[in-house]
Amino acid sequence: MQTQQISVPFTCREQRGKIDITLQPNNDPEHAWGLDLIFTHIPPSEFQENFHGFPVVSAKVTFPEPAGPSPGYGSLFGWIQLIKADKADNPGEWEIDIFPWAKDLRSPFSYWGHCPTAFDAPAKYLAEEDDWTRWRAQSFLCVLPDAGVSKRVVPVGAGFSWGFDIEMTESGAKDSGALKRKIVLQKVEIMDVEKEWSGRLPSLREWYPEWSFLDASQSS
Repeated sequence: MQTQQISVPFTCREQRGKIDITLQPNNDPEHAWGLDLIFTHIPPSEFQENFHGFPVVSAKVTFPEPAGPSPGYGSLFGWIQLIKADKADNPGEWEIDIFPWAKDLRSPFSYWGHCPTAFDAPAKYLAEEDDWTRWRAQSFLCVLPDAGVSKRVVPVGAGFSWGFDIEMTESGAKDSGALKRKIVLQKVEIMDVEKEWSGRLPSLREWYPEWSFLDASQSS
């Protein structure tokens, strides 16, 4: 699958906005879209077999749309992303996706700020022992209704799902019996935010009891 691009409109505080989403395969030969900074033990000569073909996703927020006077603090948004990895005979559990350094901050946001752009480039390197083969993500754009005075979170009614599968195929080498993997990117899809958010609410409230996660119907 080649590059996918979609736009998701939303309304927040009686103004329109949009999210421009791009998903493309990771084919960067020099830095693997920054994975060289995370997997420092893997040399560039091994990027293709370890990282190439996995998805690279960015989601750019424009608010308001069309451009007008800046709403200032009204343009503060946060991305909440949940992910799960399934094995062939064992479905995984949804979990929050945040940077490791931020886990002790007790914030549910993967990105937060003034019209923040979300970015992700997941991968599974060959030496990883876990045998999951199906990876899915749900990305919700959220706001704090009082612009950060309190820990009250509500989605703006815009979000998308995406992911990939890992398929094992024969290498093609005669009598080798070896297998190689094929990364199958899934289509970026606009979510039914009210339905999917409701399904994630019990877990979010359990993981972050100090935060108040509002129903999607209470979107500002």
